[in-house]
Amino acid sequence: MKRVLAIVLSMAMIFSYVPTSAREHVLTGERKKTAEKIGKMCDENWEKYGVLPSVCIAQAFIESTLGKNCSGYNLWGIRSGAEKYGSLQEGVKRYLQVINNGYYDGAPFQKDYRKQIRAIVDGGYCVPAGDYYERAIWVIEAYGLEQYDKKLFRRLQEEKRIEQQSKKFKIVYDKSVPKYKVEVDKSIIRKGTIMFSVGEEVVLTDVVTGAKGRVIKTSRKELCGSYVKVQVFENAVG
Repeated sequence: MKRVLAIVLSMAMIFSYVPTSAREHVLTGERKKTAEKIGKMCDENWEKYGVLPSVCIAQAFIESTLGKNCSGYNLWGIRSGAEKYGSLQEGVKRYLQVINNGYYDGAPFQKDYRKQIRAIVDGGYCVPAGDYYERAIWVIEAYGLEQYDKKLFRRLQEEKRIEQQSKKFKIVYDKSVPKYKVEVDKSIIRKGTIMFSVGEEVVLTDVVTGAKGRVIKTSRKELCGSYVKVQVFENAVG
């Protein structure tokens, strides 16, 4: 009987250390809504604070179970939970400021959540650190919080691609082009919406593809011969 019990206990211990990829953990209800709000705010403030959504969410999970065990929207246990905030937005902003206060050298704008968490732990976020780093990584990978980082990276990549497409082109008159539309070479853009400026005038128009050569065609005679700066956005692909 003792041997059977020992085997059962051993199996239980092994199961408790099953790799993250073999387990299923899903945020639901209010915790999911909170995680999504935090992720969005980290994304919106990336250019200023450089904190990955997965890291912010994971620390909120560890410190307060995403708000279940805290008051005053201090989900991150800042100053041992003594600080209080008027909203989740204020709480997130305060956390982002803390990570940028100079103690966590190398953490801001780190694009690898493992390295960002490592820098935060090494900076003394939790003293003594214990297994804080391992717990944070486990939360990120067990609950798939990398999805929020990937969304951020997609946005950054899209904005960079769009910025690279902002160039100057010469407008060519072609009466066959539908009114209020422009025809552009597929090498410039395949689909989407463009904004181009002629002097101080800004024109928003739809795109028709098919022109050959790196030109923009329009049926508006007054724009013929103008050099314009084109900015591609929305569903731009090209």
